[in-house]
Amino acid sequence: MGVKRRAFLIGGAALVGGGVFALKWADDRAVKQGADLIAKEKESAFGVWFKIANDDTITVYSPHVEMGQGAHTSLAQMLVDELDGDWSRVIIKQAPAD
Repeated sequence: MGVKRRAFLIGGAALVGGGVFALKWADDRAVKQGADLIAKEKESAFGVWFKIANDDTITVYSPHVEMGQGAHTSLAQMLVDELDGDWSRVIIKQAPAD
């Protein structure tokens, strides 16, 4: 006796669907936790990469390690250019390990 093709396909679809749901749920939860780590009261966090404070200061959280290659500066420059922000009001920080 073998596994019927229909049972195999239904079981496989249920397994893949459950995995996709679990990954989406885990990703949403991680993004919310990351945003909670960086945003204080009355600040807007956009994902976990940057936030804009009430005084229009843009804080960029870089996930890359800065070792002289300019990773922090280039990421912040691209973001400020896209937002048409003021470079003098930009703060670059290392992303939290959490």
